[in-house]
Amino acid sequence: MTNKDKVLRGRPSTSFTESFVEKHLSYGQDSERLQHIVNMTLHAWNGYTKYAWGTDELLPFSRKGANWAMDASLLFTPVDSLDTLYIMDLKQEYQQAKELVLEKLDFKVEQQINVFETTIRILGGLLSAYDLDGDERLLTKAKHLGDLLLKAFQPNGLPHNNLHLMTGQATGSSVSIATAGTLQLEFQYLSDVTGDPKYQNAALKTFDIIHAMPKEIPGLTPKFIDMQQTEFSRPYGYGAGGEADSYFEYELKMWLSTKEERYRKWYDESADGFLKHLVVYDNDGKFAYLPDYNPSYAGMTKENKFHHLTCFAGGMLSTGALTQRTGNWIKHLDLAAKITETCYQCYFQNTEGVAGEFCSVSGDKISSDSKYELRPETVESLFYMWRYTHDPKYREWGWHIVQKLEKHCRDEIGYHSLQYGPRDKMESFFLAETLKYLYLLFSEDSVIPLDEYVFNTEAHPFSIRGYGRRKDPSKWLQINKSFL
Repeated sequence: MTNKDKVLRGRPSTSFTESFVEKHLSYGQDSERLQHIVNMTLHAWNGYTKYAWGTDELLPFSRKGANWAMDASLLFTPVDSLDTLYIMDLKQEYQQAKELVLEKLDFKVEQQINVFETTIRILGGLLSAYDLDGDERLLTKAKHLGDLLLKAFQPNGLPHNNLHLMTGQATGSSVSIATAGTLQLEFQYLSDVTGDPKYQNAALKTFDIIHAMPKEIPGLTPKFIDMQQTEFSRPYGYGAGGEADSYFEYELKMWLSTKEERYRKWYDESADGFLKHLVVYDNDGKFAYLPDYNPSYAGMTKENKFHHLTCFAGGMLSTGALTQRTGNWIKHLDLAAKITETCYQCYFQNTEGVAGEFCSVSGDKISSDSKYELRPETVESLFYMWRYTHDPKYREWGWHIVQKLEKHCRDEIGYHSLQYGPRDKMESFFLAETLKYLYLLFSEDSVIPLDEYVFNTEAHPFSIRGYGRRKDPSKWLQINKSFL
């Protein structure tokens, strides 16, 4: 089947794509822009190797590295960068990163670590590199880390987010749904490729527990869970940004990864909940965004702004709509396109910077704050919308964001965040996510095809069941109808 056939087979038969999908079928790689993204990656990676080698992340203005823990490094940048370097065919740099990880990465950190970040960045990065490379030593590292992270799960089935890897001590009075609900993809994949069900059993039980908790608003899941009471923390707050976002993402992606139908049902309920209770439209319906929905003296109120983190929803909603075209899928697809455009407008209308952590909408005007963390969510949605529609505007919008990054965030050593001016920090997810999604935006569809791979929330691709390391159905572990 040709790429054209795949596009025509996978598109919806609505006005959303009818107007241009036949017209814009010249969608091979954009070689010039692709090479530019590779050069950006090399600039960031070379800055890390020269000034921050063996640490978690680069401080480009200080010309040194920094660690999340005081006494040790988990090599966040090298691990997070592995699959990016592999996908870009940067063989020397990939081998350099891989050797460092295999030789120096251990988990003897004498203080508590963040379970969520360690899972999506380190466990996810190791598993994705193993999936692409096949080196069993990477899987051994991942298995070791998975064993340690299992200590975060408490007898009630919920994980703490603060965990001492050496002692197993885990603490916290509450846990966000993003933390508890963003371990499943990694742990289930680890079970499939090792044949050991203990990883998926722990994480999928947590998923079942969260979904079984009573909800006051159908389709909306409160952000926090009380660890002692095993119920949602009051007063309830809702949203699709920080502390919640990837929980909804993993409902869909667990279905994509395993085809277990209950996860698809949960996702559809959440997507309909966004549509009914959360989304705000402006500019005569042309803009759409997902604000926080919180209690106030006046009752439940929606904020008049949205977080950059919510911009992932364009990719999620379009994927959900086009992989099972039932129910409100056309409305979800329309919402995905509007969220993606609204998020892009945060960049386009900010003439003095990149985009803000928070953006406010008033009619056709969008204003941003002065903080930018090199975040990937908007280019993530541009990548998905491009893959599904091949409308050239998504590549043009992505290229405009590249120019913004080069102008406002590039420095002599690497790239930096913004916080009311330049900030001395290059996040590992800039290499793991932002640059990877930009590279894939300008690549051919055959590079990490979406019918064979699913990305974790840190943009680490795992093969879905039936492909790659999970091609053999006889090795898939059974997923119980309920883990409760």
